[in-house]
Amino acid sequence: MPLRKKKFSLPRPGSSSSSKSKPERPERRDSLVSPNGFRLGRHFSEDASSSHVDSQTGERRYSISSETSTLVGGARPVDTTELLHSLSRRLSQDSDVETLREEEREPGEPMIESLSPQLWTRIAQFATLSDVASLALSSKTLQSRLGSEAWRAMKEPEQKRQKIEFLARLNKDLPAYLLCFPCGQYHLRTQLGQERFRINYVTNPLFNCPMAQHSRLPRMRLTHARELPFAFVQLATRAKRFGSSYGITADSLGRRWKCSDSEWTHNTRFIIHKGHLLMRVVSTCPAPTDITPTGERMLLFERGDFFPYFSCCAHWKEGELSKICKCALRHIPKAPETLRSQLKSGYNFNVANRYRDFTAKSCDDCRDIRRCPECPSEYLVELKLIEDRSQGQIGFKHAIIVTRWSDLGDGSSPYNIEWAACNGENEERYDSFQMVGRRTISGTFESEVSNHLFLKRVLSLNPKGEKRSETSND
Repeated sequence: MPLRKKKFSLPRPGSSSSSKSKPERPERRDSLVSPNGFRLGRHFSEDASSSHVDSQTGERRYSISSETSTLVGGARPVDTTELLHSLSRRLSQDSDVETLREEEREPGEPMIESLSPQLWTRIAQFATLSDVASLALSSKTLQSRLGSEAWRAMKEPEQKRQKIEFLARLNKDLPAYLLCFPCGQYHLRTQLGQERFRINYVTNPLFNCPMAQHSRLPRMRLTHARELPFAFVQLATRAKRFGSSYGITADSLGRRWKCSDSEWTHNTRFIIHKGHLLMRVVSTCPAPTDITPTGERMLLFERGDFFPYFSCCAHWKEGELSKICKCALRHIPKAPETLRSQLKSGYNFNVANRYRDFTAKSCDDCRDIRRCPECPSEYLVELKLIEDRSQGQIGFKHAIIVTRWSDLGDGSSPYNIEWAACNGENEERYDSFQMVGRRTISGTFESEVSNHLFLKRVLSLNPKGEKRSETSND
């Protein structure tokens, strides 16, 4: 068995051979404590960190290739200088005030301030008074540039229209108020969310106005003894544009009633399309056969102001509306007669009268849709069979049906071009064929209500542009 060789170590110079040499323990780097009381990391020491500390600022310098402890797998060493700097920034009140000021400013304020007051004054000269007042209200910077002269100028009576246009833009901020146009103020709604469209003879105030006894609210004639106040147009369009708390739905305006002074029955319906309130009024009245010209007038027109019982715009006298209705009444055929009914009048009878065609057929003059060239209104005159219970048994008789479609505007103000044109109060001429476009109001309404394509030819209600009326015997 071989013997193991013993290893002998020579003593170091300067050391005694009798003393036992003890191994030196390496100094633990992770137990070092910095002079300010922070415990340094394992890879952080005075020798190792001296090359990573900036001699000018005293801050630690980081680099990707210098230490792997700053990457994955090791704790990041604490830099006391960076901690002190962060505390000083957080405790600074000046920085907080500057931050709040920047947050309170609206976007675009520095760009507005960069323009001189003289330039803003020049821009205001090309804008309307309501636009200048709206600009001054939009921000503090523009108010300081433009001043409050526009607001004071709108108090003058001759600037009432500009004042109405300015106040109409504040609808979004005032859901519980409604703009009163005669006095030019916002009034608190007395029936908030409970407004109902009622007949003319029922007191139905939507707000309390001090000028109610000395002014007349804007309204439109629907049919005989029935009008539509503009306030309901406001409520319907506001609710669609801003929310239900701003008004009522357009469907709640629909009504059905029978005229107390005639045999006419009416049915109204409203919808909102692209921000505009569209209206349809269907008027029906039974019509006899072989009616005389005097009977035609008695059937179509009222006795007082000689206006039609059905719905019409302010330009009905200047077109062919009455002529079309009279033409349709002349197309009503005679009802079939039995032999017994013929023998009651004498011994002469005709067997062919038992098989008469009772279908009413319109001609080319009264068949198509007619559009008023001066307002957004369209008309259609039809003849249909309805039930007849007058003789105690169910029968049928003809009735004339006049349907009107109209665009009442966006409800911003009664000076709106569509509303003013329907009432004949517009200052500028309204060309309906250019403004409405190729798609008809009737086609838009019927497609929204019943998803039905209303394919009919559209002609002008006044193709010759003549100014005629019922007094000229047309």
